[in-house]
Amino acid sequence: MIKQSERKEADDWLRWANVPKAEALIATGKLIAEAPATPDLGNRLRDLQALWKEVGPMPQRRSKELWDTFKQTCDLIYEKVKGVRAVENEKFVDVAKAKEALIAEAESLATSEDFAATSARLKELQNQWKASGHLPRKQGDELWTRFRAACDKFFERRKPMLDAQRAEEGANLARKQR
Repeated sequence: MIKQSERKEADDWLRWANVPKAEALIATGKLIAEAPATPDLGNRLRDLQALWKEVGPMPQRRSKELWDTFKQTCDLIYEKVKGVRAVENEKFVDVAKAKEALIAEAESLATSEDFAATSARLKELQNQWKASGHLPRKQGDELWTRFRAACDKFFERRKPMLDAQRAEEGANLARKQR
């Protein structure tokens, strides 16, 4: 009987020991909610929620009150996350349009016979691609594959001409060195 009451008392102390942890997470959440929105806000919210799950049981009298406060704080942060995502999505639309324009130009140059000028222009397009910004991985990878295919088509067509030119230069050099 004594052992059972001691265990219950120890469990109660453990539950009360979790209250300051929960209060600290709520305070951290409020600081995050009051701070300016940043692109990593969604990750910070997820991390905060993961830490909450690790807090453990709390006294029944305080548990609901603390949870409700924590949830309200997370809801405030999530509203900011939605705002950040909306801005990012608008930016992604602009970046995608810029990349689509670069793809269209690269595809139009892929069959060009002016190897010197086209090569220089494709290299400029590749630099513009890098500077145009990033996209979510799936969308970015799809556009990059199309862009790269257009560039590769041109450079593969140019390769035999360059190989022949280098061979001729090598033969000329060999004749001069005799």
